Order: sequence, then C-alpha cells, then structure tokens
Amino acid sequence: MKSISLCLVIFCCGVALAVQYCSICAFGDCHNNVTCLDQGVSDAQGCISFWVDYGSGANLSYTGCWDPKYGTCEQIVEAEKMNGHEAGCKICSEDNCNAPSVSV
Repeated sequence: MKSISLCLVIFCCGVALAVQYCSICAFGDCHNNVTCLDQGVSDAQGCISFWVDYGSGANLSYTGCWDPKYGTCEQIVEAEKMNGHEAGCKICSEDNCNAPSVSV
C-alpha cells in the first residue's frame, strides 16, 4: 500500500525553514496541498508517510505533516514491531513521500 504525499518547502538563502503543505491521506481518502496548520501541526518539519500491517487484512496507511515531537520513523516502526506488527515509514521534504513497501 502506497500513498503519495506532496510537500512544499519554503527556502531562504538555501536553508529549509519549515514545511507548509503536505497531502493528507487516511483511510483511502486523500486531499492534496493541505496546510499543516489545517492538519493541526504548527511546527511541521517535513511530511510523513507510514503504514502498519496488523494482520488478517487489517492495515493502516497515513500521510500528512510531520512534527519532530511525533518521533522518528525508526521509533514509530520499532513501536509497531514491539506490538507484533509490520510497519514502514518515510519522512521527507520533497514532492513524493511514499513509505517503503518493507519495514525500515
């Protein structure tokens, strides 16, 4: 399961300041170019795409704005693995943010 997340970064003098927009996808419903503030993320530093396989056909896939306080992909995936689930995650600041099809 893959989701595409569109991320736009504001640059000043070649330095990324913050992510302002990311597509948001949850439960098969996607909306492009949603502001991070509208997603409830005031300090977005990137976009995130992740999936979790709970087994027996129960899966979760999500893309949206990412704040460092949510943890790294490694922390998110490790937490799911500790609960016995497979997971994949990617944090990005470019246009295409597909979570890997295998766990990180």
